[in-house]
Amino acid sequence: VKLDNPEAAGNDRLPVFKLNLLKKFNTGLYPYSMMLSVFSPVDINNYPTAVKTAASVQEWCGMTYTQLNSHQNEFNLRWNSYFEDEGDNHAQFSHCILEDELWSLIRMAPDRLPVGEQKLLPGSFYIRMTHLPFSVQSANLSLTEDGDTRIYTIDYLSEKHTLKITFEKNFPYTIRGWGETFPGFDGKLLTTTATLNKTIMSDYWVHHSNADRAMRQQLDIPENY
Repeated sequence: VKLDNPEAAGNDRLPVFKLNLLKKFNTGLYPYSMMLSVFSPVDINNYPTAVKTAASVQEWCGMTYTQLNSHQNEFNLRWNSYFEDEGDNHAQFSHCILEDELWSLIRMAPDRLPVGEQKLLPGSFYIRMTHLPFSVQSANLSLTEDGDTRIYTIDYLSEKHTLKITFEKNFPYTIRGWGETFPGFDGKLLTTTATLNKTIMSDYWVHHSNADRAMRQQLDIPENY
């Protein structure tokens, strides 16, 4: 939750590292727009897991929304979907590793990334695109080095699903790219890859006027995209 008046907040104020992950693509005629936000406490020692995630998908057939909140030793999960068999539902899970929070952990403290066989809740986008039920799965996690970068691999054991994230060894541990592979509806393996192109450091939330559209050129993003 974004505080309306941070200076007046009480002792329950919790500084977080906020991750926004967006994907936009076309499927033939119509476009998809997906956004994931993850809120991970900066105080990792006392708050080792994300306190909230929220994911939404918009396309011409309809919209979906998924939100996960951490409460004591559980995750409370709610999702809303235009699909009849998915509908509006909720579930609870004991605390486990969230795939969605590992992106933030790479940026904050990559030496704390879990390795070996672990229990994970797969990423919100993966669940959305495959229409699989939310369930904790086993995965092998590994961290390797390649020159001036490190590669974090999540290899799920029960699904043909692998995610590899490449990031710089040194602070601020910039993510250089990633690749994700999983079966499509026809069973054939599909792979999505992404490579870092450009970055800027900006207080983006104050640049919301029409005059600020020109800043998008710094990232090679069309002004009206």
